[in-house]
Amino acid sequence: MKKLVTIVLVSALAAASVFFLTACSETEDPSSDGQDVRKISVVGYSANKPFVYLNEDGVLEGYEPAVLRAIDELLPQYEFSYEGMDFAAMPVALESGSAQIAVCMLVKSEERLQRFIFPENPSTLSPMNFVIKEGRTDIQTFDDIGGKVVITGNSGYEYTHMVKWNEKHPGNEIIFDFYNETNADDIYPKILAGKADANLVYPAGFEYNVTEKGWTGLQLSPVVFVEDTYFMLGQNETQLRDDIDGALEQLLADGTLGRLSEEWLGEDVFTVYADIFESQGEWQEAKK
Repeated sequence: MKKLVTIVLVSALAAASVFFLTACSETEDPSSDGQDVRKISVVGYSANKPFVYLNEDGVLEGYEPAVLRAIDELLPQYEFSYEGMDFAAMPVALESGSAQIAVCMLVKSEERLQRFIFPENPSTLSPMNFVIKEGRTDIQTFDDIGGKVVITGNSGYEYTHMVKWNEKHPGNEIIFDFYNETNADDIYPKILAGKADANLVYPAGFEYNVTEKGWTGLQLSPVVFVEDTYFMLGQNETQLRDDIDGALEQLLADGTLGRLSEEWLGEDVFTVYADIFESQGEWQEAKK
């Protein structure tokens, strides 16, 4: 009888040990292959609603953080954290290595391609329209803007293309009215007062300004081109870039990107604007 009790006790202890070890193995590492989880710092511009912004609780939100959180779920080898900062500080963070990913509807400009790397797949396709005074019918396409005054920054993807448009249309160039920071509080009154003709914008950003700030008397032209935007990474982050690329392909195929763009941007941009984007080969030259 004593021998039987001993056998039962040993068996119970063995079973408990197996259970304990199994439970530990399930919680030690969330990655499927047991590798260490790498912490990734994501920095985003804190005031570009609805694409990326800090909410009232100081949490980075918007379409782009939502996509990155979906990517993070597919990549157990990484753990993403998020921080809002000034636009000009983001490249510095990437080059110093204090951050690995930057987001703010970024495009593959010639200057950025020399300093940073990008996935092949865009995070979104974004239509661009001209903000014009309500009632105007003379600005319907990009070619209608020749000879008009356009408020713009003096750098960036959109400005580069307008400069190239000017080079191809001597005698009918766009007239630039430069500003230092993207601030609709300064831009829209000029258009309303007739001191400028237009400003090139993402419609989702325009709708936010109209709704949140109460602007009236303005309208959008039809879509004049579609811009592809990307997550931007530090020069040495080739493996992270490739992993993000694969995740973006999966999220596009399973409909997640379309659902997130509907939630944050009001429409499935990958369906609505795919044909326009594919047809505008001229606009892609700066990224090759």
